[in-house]
Amino acid sequence: MFTCYAADGFPTNYTYHGWNQYIGNTLVRAYTDFTGMLSESNRKITIPKVTFKDTGRYYCDVENGMKGRQPAIYQRESSYFDVRASAKFDPKEEARKPGELHKNLTINIKFYSNPPALIMDIKWINKTSENSLTNSDSISLKLTTTTMQTVVYGKIVTLTGQSAILTIASLNSFHLGHYQLQVKNGEDLYSSFDFQFITSAPPEIPSEFSLVENGTKSVKITWKRGFNGGHAQTFVIRYTNTGTLETKEITIEDTNQNSNYTIEIDELKPSTTYHFWIYSTNEKGNSTVPDTLIVQTLKKPKPESQSGTLELLQVGLREHWYL
Repeated sequence: MFTCYAADGFPTNYTYHGWNQYIGNTLVRAYTDFTGMLSESNRKITIPKVTFKDTGRYYCDVENGMKGRQPAIYQRESSYFDVRASAKFDPKEEARKPGELHKNLTINIKFYSNPPALIMDIKWINKTSENSLTNSDSISLKLTTTTMQTVVYGKIVTLTGQSAILTIASLNSFHLGHYQLQVKNGEDLYSSFDFQFITSAPPEIPSEFSLVENGTKSVKITWKRGFNGGHAQTFVIRYTNTGTLETKEITIEDTNQNSNYTIEIDELKPSTTYHFWIYSTNEKGNSTVPDTLIVQTLKKPKPESQSGTLELLQVGLREHWYL
């Protein structure tokens, strides 16, 4: 509750004109915005449920129809209302933070809190691994003072806020995922902001492309998936008969559930050399192609000879005749 000062002057027919709330130089609430909160002929104001939006300087005006020393008919007094508040994050903050693989990534999350947070009050959490981030050769954590804009009672105001800054040197695929910034600026003041590190790029090259099993008309090959670049990827396997130069292609969708893939390719020619290649593709483009995998299918085995069996039968018959 605020009470406007008791006027002192003559004549004593004082008129209290209500209240104005300012944040910085911005008028966020005028007399008419306090309808239902005023009493004693506008002299008192009661805020039923205080939030950080009620922070600011409150002005009350009174007059008795006579000019004062300034000279002005309206006489003004003010008082600053300081509201403790947990962190309120910049409404323009985006929950998805894009970065480019293998390059530095810096994010700057602005927030307002009263009292201001200290560096030991800030925590960065990797929600995927449930680990806290700390300063290291590849990670830098900072807290600085800044200004931020937010909307208070329909008006855009500028607040003195803070910036929590995280820099990752050489963003890698294992950095991607869900994170949380936690701010505790008092025993009972706590707030958090959830965000993601994402990227949008062509997929990485599949690795460990090799032969598992060789046959006469089929082969089994294996590979290890690379990072999909932030989009669904497809593996493309191309192989060529080096004798006829006939080339065929097989596509395999990446389910994103397995790291290693193995497939069997059949309808090949025996005793033939084939060249195999693999690459990944997504909506942003193709990966590069690893070295060629060269495979020669096995020779077709010769059919078993029937002459020996026939000769034994004939011998058996002759012995039967002698008996």
